[in-house]
Amino acid sequence: MTSRRTLRIPALAFLFVLKDKLEDELVARLSELAEERIGCLNFYFAAEKLGRFHPEVADFSKYIEKNGFRQKRNQDISHKELPEKWEDHRAPLHISYRTMLHAIASTLRLMKRIDRHALGPSAPYLWREARKRRYKPILSPPRVAYMMVPLSIFPGRIASELSRKWRVKGPRSGQRCQLR
Repeated sequence: MTSRRTLRIPALAFLFVLKDKLEDELVARLSELAEERIGCLNFYFAAEKLGRFHPEVADFSKYIEKNGFRQKRNQDISHKELPEKWEDHRAPLHISYRTMLHAIASTLRLMKRIDRHALGPSAPYLWREARKRRYKPILSPPRVAYMMVPLSIFPGRIASELSRKWRVKGPRSGQRCQLR
């Protein structure tokens, strides 16, 4: 099917536009996470606050910079740097699917390591519980619920599994787990 034919089908054209928007959003978010600024929600600031993960954050930032994520965000997505003359226009930057997938995977790995350090061995269980509650009607918006993840209380089954794996004191009713 040629591109002219695909653009005549509205549903298919909509899917292409949606794919491009999602790809641009991923590039912008990954680029923002790799910025080295204090006071912003990024890996550099988290590493500075925690005093750890500096080599991993530096590797992530280098990967993002090397593969053109920041350049694509600045030229094509957020700031739209346009040249003065038509002759100076360049083709939009392309980031391959494999490169994007690698960046997302390394982002998730780094996020999990930071959570593991900040929340302790309970991090995977807390996030699973938060995701289960995401679609249940609650009194607070989802953003607030995710911010309250470190204050979550474990159900008995998870607490006993944690105590077996990580030598954690099991909570009594209504108490949080504490490391020995």
